[in-house]
Amino acid sequence: MRTLLVLLLALTPVHPFLPVTPPLLRLPTTLHAGDSSGKIDLRRSTLDNAFGKLSLADQYDITLTGLCSKILDVPINTTDWNASPEEVLCDPLLLLGEMKDKNIKPSSRSTRSLIDAVSSLSSVDSMALTLTTLARTQRKFKVYGRKFIETRKIYVKEETRVPEDKRQEEIGAAVGYLGLLGVCFGRNALGGFDDLYDPLLSNLIIYSSLLTLLADNIYAVLKFLSGLTDKIPSLPEVPENSPIGRGTLTSTLTAGLGRLTTSDTERECRSEAAALVTAYKLGLPCFAFRSNGLEAASLIKGSSENESNVDDLSGEGGIIKVLTWTLAPVAEEEMKHGQLVVSDPREARGLWKRLNKIGIGYGEEREELLSRFAMEQARGIVREEKESIDAVSERLIGGAATVGDLISYLEGWEDEV
Repeated sequence: MRTLLVLLLALTPVHPFLPVTPPLLRLPTTLHAGDSSGKIDLRRSTLDNAFGKLSLADQYDITLTGLCSKILDVPINTTDWNASPEEVLCDPLLLLGEMKDKNIKPSSRSTRSLIDAVSSLSSVDSMALTLTTLARTQRKFKVYGRKFIETRKIYVKEETRVPEDKRQEEIGAAVGYLGLLGVCFGRNALGGFDDLYDPLLSNLIIYSSLLTLLADNIYAVLKFLSGLTDKIPSLPEVPENSPIGRGTLTSTLTAGLGRLTTSDTERECRSEAAALVTAYKLGLPCFAFRSNGLEAASLIKGSSENESNVDDLSGEGGIIKVLTWTLAPVAEEEMKHGQLVVSDPREARGLWKRLNKIGIGYGEEREELLSRFAMEQARGIVREEKESIDAVSERLIGGAATVGDLISYLEGWEDEV
């Protein structure tokens, strides 16, 4: 029998060019071990082995980044989170405290992730706690809250004023003018189908409006030219309350038409950059890119409550800081373009109205003085931080920058990993 088996093996053909390959080794998904279940998950053990090969600092850093990514993946305003912002941030902040105890500093990447996670929660209190913790534990935070406004003596130059905003009047005039011309031209167009139609009234309105605009400007031009030479008698001044002759009507219509037709992304981003840079430099944990009176009032009110992580801003000095942040976009747009389209100086007055409702106020005259002082401070900060505002604005225009990216630029460690 053994001889027959050897003979059969010898006669079996083997291809000379094909290597003999061993059968595939299929590892079982579980192996017996001495635990209660008697099995070990190989995928789990592989992860543990790989994680164990990392340094302790890398392990903490990866875990912190992962926790922050989970927060970013699920917005706080959805039903998937059944917790307050403070509870959502509990694990990352506890891990950050543990890292501090072990003298482990988070990397720039995990720090950006943490800031992005906190900003997505829209919680001023949580942002204040996080930034304060980072500023105290990391040397890389050297800019936040380092700009100081001297408020012991409030002095304002006489010419300093919060710009007036007439957008309602300007938009109303533009809409009315366009509507009137539209009705007249439409009436003329449809009147062509009626043999008895008389376009006299429509044409009279059209030509009268054009002549009014011409008269509103031509007199100012003639008066300017008459002042250039003594040979032509100077034309009399137009009364200040005159509706035409001073160019006021034309400028109102032009401004209104500009508001209706202007869509300037760069202008919007520069205003948002001014608000962000001013808030960060003053130490305000509020990164609403478009500052407004409601957000400012909520910030002040929340800072005065017990157990708040925000420094009390309900005093005169704190209100000036918030007013400066509110008026920073106004200062930027005024200095850059002259006309205010994106920003709104009325937000300062709106802030005072909301503060008066909760019992915070200093009288109309004092409040006006503080607003003018804050406007002067906002202009100074915008002027000093022009380079930072330009850079932040460029990143906002690009559309890919997050709050963490912008703060890392302001702090000077944008290129660090």
